[in-house]
Amino acid sequence: MSASALTAADRTALKEVVAEKVGNVCGANVASVCTSSDVNVIVFRRAVTVSYSVAVYSAAAASSGAQAISLVSTGAMTSAIQAKTTNLASALVTAVRSTTMTPEPTTPAEDAGSAGGDSFLVIIIVVAVVLLFIIAGIACFVLRRQSGNARGESLATVWKEAEASAEPRKDAPSAPSVQIEMGVQPTSAETRFNDPAMSQVNDQVLNAPGAWDWFITHMQTEASTLAEGIYHEFRNRGLRVWLDVKMPERDEAAMREGILKSAKVLVIITVSYFTRPYCIKELRWARDAGKDIVVCIDVKDKQRIGEILCTAPEDLKSLGNINFIDMNRGDTDYFQVGIKKLLEANPKKLDYELRPAHS
Repeated sequence: MSASALTAADRTALKEVVAEKVGNVCGANVASVCTSSDVNVIVFRRAVTVSYSVAVYSAAAASSGAQAISLVSTGAMTSAIQAKTTNLASALVTAVRSTTMTPEPTTPAEDAGSAGGDSFLVIIIVVAVVLLFIIAGIACFVLRRQSGNARGESLATVWKEAEASAEPRKDAPSAPSVQIEMGVQPTSAETRFNDPAMSQVNDQVLNAPGAWDWFITHMQTEASTLAEGIYHEFRNRGLRVWLDVKMPERDEAAMREGILKSAKVLVIITVSYFTRPYCIKELRWARDAGKDIVVCIDVKDKQRIGEILCTAPEDLKSLGNINFIDMNRGDTDYFQVGIKKLLEANPKKLDYELRPAHS
């Protein structure tokens, strides 16, 4: 019996018989009688097998239903189906938990008819996907053409401007030549140009906003209280301040970003400042970037400036040429005077040729 020969009435008859034989297992509490809507009939390809399944609500119900229908004999199942439709019962071979149909020779047309609805849906989906790909391809092609034309015009303009600027002007002064002698200590400007670490500035912003008015370099264990006090005073005046403990990112790249993208660098000198590798790095980055530097010191360490500078590396001893502003965090009025001096200080740049003025 082919799939096309299994009518809607045949399917309904099979569902009704199975629902009757399986028992009261279809309710949420395994109490209500099963109906044909609880039974699903599946006709396999070429109609070799007709299978059915029953929707139940628990494992106990499934076990009970399977036991009930297994007790139904083939003859009883066949008789029950025949009572509802002779078409299906006449082709029945066995009916225990699935109904096996005798396959008949089928034609391609019959096979197409048995799966016509599904095939048509698949064809529609495939055609829709292909059309989407075609539309997307056309859109990409158009966008590339437009982008290519715009790029071509832009490159042509740039090329013409480059050619025009490359032509020597008669009234243009000759560029001075620069010579660097071997064995001569380079200036800070030359160092900034030749240092790969300083010439490669990452465009990615590691800490917002990406630019600051002040960068505070200090040794945390000795100057954290003073640094945070200055930080809050500057912030209250609307200034953007980079302080490590206030930044989400604090690694070496973030510290270097803070130095390079700050207008001024405030150095809080303490007894052990020059023993910290990152303090020395920050000071060298500031020097090599030509940053304006202001220096302050806690009033209790003011008499030890010479001693502290003796611990500085040779290339950083020139920090002593900058005036040290003393700060007193314990005296509110004194501290406010110090803040005013910091903001009004005349900053200086470090250089290799400078030598410390402090003894």
